[in-house]
Amino acid sequence: MRYEATYGSNTKQWWLYDNETDEWVDPPMDVLKETDNHGSYDTADGMDEMRDYLEGIANDENPDWLYDEDYRYEGELDI
Repeated sequence: MRYEATYGSNTKQWWLYDNETDEWVDPPMDVLKETDNHGSYDTADGMDEMRDYLEGIANDENPDWLYDEDYRYEGELDI
């Protein structure tokens, strides 16, 4: 799987890690809001559902914003 979703404990939002380019992708706000509708922050199962939804968008739908440099960050981030 190319993209792996991670919830940033410091940023309080979901991020995608691109395994091929070693970059972090900051999903657009509308995607993050939709992700909130697919699970819950209150349970591990709810977080898994949200992670799976976001990874599905990235890996299956391959949206254009994944390649927009404004959403990509190289190196180590304190997410």
